Amino acid sequence: MPSENIFLFVPNLIGYARIVFAIIAFYFMPCCPFTASSFYLLSGLLDAFDGHAARALNQGTRFGAMLDMLTDRCSTMCLLVNLALLYPRATLLFQLSMSLDVASHWLHLHSSVVRGSESHKMIDLSGNPVLRIYYTSRPALFTLCAGNELFYCLLYLFNFSEGPLGRRGWAGRQVGEGSCPCEWEIKASDIWAHQFPIPIFIFSLHTPFPCCLSAVGSVGLFRMGLWVTAPIALLKSLISVIHLITAARNMAALDAADRAKKK
Repeated sequence: MPSENIFLFVPNLIGYARIVFAIIAFYFMPCCPFTASSFYLLSGLLDAFDGHAARALNQGTRFGAMLDMLTDRCSTMCLLVNLALLYPRATLLFQLSMSLDVASHWLHLHSSVVRGSESHKMIDLSGNPVLRIYYTSRPALFTLCAGNELFYCLLYLFNFSEGPLGRRGWAGRQVGEGSCPCEWEIKASDIWAHQFPIPIFIFSLHTPFPCCLSAVGSVGLFRMGLWVTAPIALLKSLISVIHLITAARNMAALDAADRAKKK
C-alpha cells in the first residue's frame, strides 16, 4: 500500500492558501489598504476551515497543526510590523504584543509536547480555568481570535480612513494641518508597477479611500469597530500572559520531576 502524502492533505492545502493570501496582503499593505485588508481577512477566515476539514476527512496531522499555528503567529507578527511603521509612537506596544504572542504559544506548545500531548490545544482540564474555557469552547476561541485579528486589521485601516458612515459616505482622516494631499487617490500601479512585475489586473482590486471628506463630528465604522474589538484584543493578550505563566509552571514541574528521579 503506497504511503500517504501528508503535504497534500486538504487541511494542509488550505494552510498553503492562507500563506499565499497573507503574502499578497503584506505586499499591498504600503499602498492599497482595501486590497491588503481583504486578503488578510481572507487568510484568517480560512483558519476556521482547515480544522473542520481535518476532522471531517480524518486528516489531522502534527505537521498541519504546526503549520496552522506558525501561520497564525507569523501573519499577526507581520501585520504588527506594519502597524509599528504606521504608528511609530506605539512601536513598543506592538513589539511587546509580538513577543508575548510568540513566546507564550511556543512555550505552551513545547510544554505540551514534552508532557505527551498531541496538540497544544490538548491541555489538562484540571488546570487553569481560563485556558480550559478558551480551548474547550469553540465560540469563545473563535470570538477571541477573530476579534483580536479584526482589531489589528481595523487599526491598520483606521490609519487611512474613519470608514463608511452610511448616508454620509466615507470619513477621511486629514493629513497635516489645513490640507489633505489625497495621497491615497494615487493608483498603486503609479507607485509600484515600475518596481515589481505584477499583472496590471491585480491593481484593479484597489479602491482608494477618498481622504478629503470631512470627518468633523462623525464617527466612522472603523473607529466604532476599534471600540468594540479593543477589549477583545486586551483579553486575548491577558490569555497569552496566562499561557506563558501556565506553560512556565508546567516546564518547571517537569524539570523538578526529572531531577527527583535522578536522586
